[in-house]
Amino acid sequence: MLLKLPCADAAEILKVEQMLLDTQVISASWKQHAPITDACVSSVTAKEFLEIYDRASFKHDKYYIPIISNRHFHGLNVSHGGKFTRERRPSAHLCDKLIVDFNRDYPTLVEHGSKSVSLSINQPRRGNFNWATSHLSNSLKRRVTGRYNYMVSRGVKCLAVNSGILDLSMALLYDFERTYNIKENFRNSFNDIMILSTAVHYGMPLRTEDSLLARFSAQKFGGMIAEQKTGVIIDFDSTLRRSLGRKESKGYIHRGWRVAMRKSLQL
Repeated sequence: MLLKLPCADAAEILKVEQMLLDTQVISASWKQHAPITDACVSSVTAKEFLEIYDRASFKHDKYYIPIISNRHFHGLNVSHGGKFTRERRPSAHLCDKLIVDFNRDYPTLVEHGSKSVSLSINQPRRGNFNWATSHLSNSLKRRVTGRYNYMVSRGVKCLAVNSGILDLSMALLYDFERTYNIKENFRNSFNDIMILSTAVHYGMPLRTEDSLLARFSAQKFGGMIAEQKTGVIIDFDSTLRRSLGRKESKGYIHRGWRVAMRKSLQL
């Protein structure tokens, strides 16, 4: 059941305290230049917001942010005449990789750069970001650079998806698919589940505009859900993770779903 709370103005609503924001919420705050504070996002949300995912592929991204310190970056010969070159743009080998295999039930997904994207936001590495986006069209590069600068300037903290979050995501997907329809683009559904799993993993409230995700969370965990003008807040209590019974958590394993991790090349 959704609890309706009094609504403040848009800027006030987007002031948060250690709360996880989903992609629609961080996008709205950016458009409104809202003064958010103490906000967190999942690396999945950051990748969606920065338009890193290639919607035409389950295994490749539009660009890759490398794991490399600013000190090492300045020692690399990646530019010519002060300009980055398309030929020397960073590849997938320079960022971390998580492979999610659904044993042919769904497409295999490759989650690139969870750690590298988080590092680039939490410990701002503008040189890395500029290098990663150097081959994009001018309009796309301006847009994603503006969004990156917004998160950095507002002190948004990015939480990297890890193997534990993915294990939980597969358990939740196993439950979700038994009641709700998966979106036409499977990546969209699983991204939503990964964002929810990040909130569950860290025990953080999640602000989302996804009413379906909110209903699923209420049915699964029974936490408090507050409805506001700009979306809903799913507030998980400290006993949340215990509600994942053994049967649910093992169901996906019996179907052969698994996660593999690949480390980045070290520069």
